[in-house]
Amino acid sequence: MGVVDRLTSRQQRSELCARKRGPPASTVESYAQRQLHLVPYAEAYRRRFHTDWTTVRIDTPSFLGVRVLRDFPLEESSLH
Repeated sequence: MGVVDRLTSRQQRSELCARKRGPPASTVESYAQRQLHLVPYAEAYRRRFHTDWTTVRIDTPSFLGVRVLRDFPLEESSLH
């Protein structure tokens, strides 16, 4: 029996809707099987990435802002 047939029958419509309201069983099983280990926030904060940004070299781009290329033939582009 197809979905349309089930929706036109009161009893089967109730059963179909009840089954479709919750998450699919495969999703529930997948979530239950996850081996996820979360650490408390305080520990994660203590173990965060540390760096001294004054010692890190950050290059400056060759230009800042918007650059407009006019009459630039795409077939001569070196990007292909």
